[in-house]
Amino acid sequence: MQMSLICPTAEEEAAYGAALIAMIGVRLYSDFEALIQILPQPEMSIEPTIQPLYQNRFNRYQASYFTLKESST
Repeated sequence: MQMSLICPTAEEEAAYGAALIAMIGVRLYSDFEALIQILPQPEMSIEPTIQPLYQNRFNRYQASYFTLKESST
């Protein structure tokens, strides 16, 4: 997918996220943009590296998928 993986800073990230959404629900914050301003910055992120074997197989998969999709319509 070639996307950065942001490592959470809170121990219970799901509960933390639910609490943040609840803050919007009870109108402590007006929207997600206002809420994002108070969030701590991630301490660490992992950047992907392209693996040639994976990339080769993924390209073959995509070509097969689109060929099959076109032939089924």
